[in-house]
Amino acid sequence: MRMRQYSVPVLALALVLLGGLARPAAGDAFGERSTLDVLEIQLVGRDLLAIDGRGGTPTERLQIGETVHWRGTRGRVGVVLTDRRILAVSTHSAGWQSERYRRAETPPTEALLGEQVAVLLSSKRLFALDGLLGPLSVTDLGPQERVLATELGANVALIATNRRALGTAPRLGGFVEIRLTPQEGPFETSVTGNVATILTKRRLLTFRGPAGSWGERRRKLR
Repeated sequence: MRMRQYSVPVLALALVLLGGLARPAAGDAFGERSTLDVLEIQLVGRDLLAIDGRGGTPTERLQIGETVHWRGTRGRVGVVLTDRRILAVSTHSAGWQSERYRRAETPPTEALLGEQVAVLLSSKRLFALDGLLGPLSVTDLGPQERVLATELGANVALIATNRRALGTAPRLGGFVEIRLTPQEGPFETSVTGNVATILTKRRLLTFRGPAGSWGERRRKLR
């Protein structure tokens, strides 16, 4: 059988192309590409098992009489809501995290799940789960503060109230906020995979997940 011979330039080009295919893109660490579901939650008796595709299985035991009302997973994050508390876990968590409901607090009815971030809203607090660092962070709502919009992308989330905008993304460990004023009037919100925007009468506000910061551009008033 006759062997086909390739010139040195052709072989070099092939090696470069193969190397590019084998090497992940620079943004993959943050999650710019789609993340497969790598976490599953199972309830076995009173034990909640977070089955991680990489081999870990954090376990949380429900209290006597505690009832699960909702549970869900997506990508690297998972949340369980019971009649007493929020239970959250991620592939980077050492174990389950728990937050009990306060007196007279209306609990969340569900969690909003991205691939690497999750957010929850109660009548008194806002919660963010970081799918890469792992913590469940909590932010109080102020007196007469109202949530007006909630947007979620794969790797970034936005909550806008009548007083501020809060963005969160992997590796931030919580919310980053910027103040809103009554003079800015009604606003429009949108979210892509890694970017969230708010368009008010006076400003375009941009939250970039990889940078973990807000940017501002003033609008020209006619």
